[in-house]
Amino acid sequence: MNLTTSWMQSEWTMALGWTFVHSLWQIALIGLLLFITLRLIPGRSAHMRYTISTFALWMIVVSALATFMVMLPDTRAMKEITGKLVLVSTYEPLSLTARISAWLEVRIPMMLTIWSAGVTILMIRLAFSLGWVRHMRNTASPEDEMQLVLNQIVQRLKLKINPGAAGSALVSSPLTIGHLKPLILFPVGIINQLSPKDVEAILTHELAHIVRRDYLSNLVQSFIETLFYYHPITWWISGVVRTERENRADDLAVSWCGDHLAYAKALMTVQEMQVTQGPSLAIGFASRKGPCWPESNVS
Repeated sequence: MNLTTSWMQSEWTMALGWTFVHSLWQIALIGLLLFITLRLIPGRSAHMRYTISTFALWMIVVSALATFMVMLPDTRAMKEITGKLVLVSTYEPLSLTARISAWLEVRIPMMLTIWSAGVTILMIRLAFSLGWVRHMRNTASPEDEMQLVLNQIVQRLKLKINPGAAGSALVSSPLTIGHLKPLILFPVGIINQLSPKDVEAILTHELAHIVRRDYLSNLVQSFIETLFYYHPITWWISGVVRTERENRADDLAVSWCGDHLAYAKALMTVQEMQVTQGPSLAIGFASRKGPCWPESNVS
């Protein structure tokens, strides 16, 4: 038995394979529970919906880890049972459950190979996104006027953060990058197309993302998407999280600026200017397909 075959049939690998198999129904169940829960709380705040959907996303990780820990000590016993089933099957028919288990056991190496290839591709994509974010930061030019307005808002709200503001030719709408040193990027020249109230609303929204540490949350979320990319429910749950993250930032920004209509106008103005999106890791003011901030859930 060569090294590759030995590794693919090791106890750790087989436990990982069975974790993959069980995750198919576990993720589906988590998605169903989230769907029902969100339908039961339509009038709740965006913060609660975000918390619940984020909890569902983390439950995918927790259930997978728990399954792996349970399956690991049982893998050797399962191998012995599978071997006995093969011998017994020559004399008497196997049950449906035993046939399915044996069929999956044989195909686990193939499933893990496909999963590993997908994870590798998405990891490369994620690394490219991180590199592009760094390139955006390095090529951005300081916006003194925007920085002055931003500092005034931070002081007025008494926030313990020190974000920067800069212009970039690589973005088409305002967005925030970075966690330890957050930077709000604006398209070059956009300040000349916006009113002072629009600028304040946009900066307030981005500050809400920074205060909530949404860039870091989005980065962790991207890793979870990468590991569980094979299940469509993962992407649905992740989409709910991103939508409610924006809604939550909208709620906080409106509570800060206090002008409901001006905020809505600023959102529509930026969306009309938007042509393309930034990297998936960036947190943007208009990073959605339509105005989705809640009309009656402002906190």
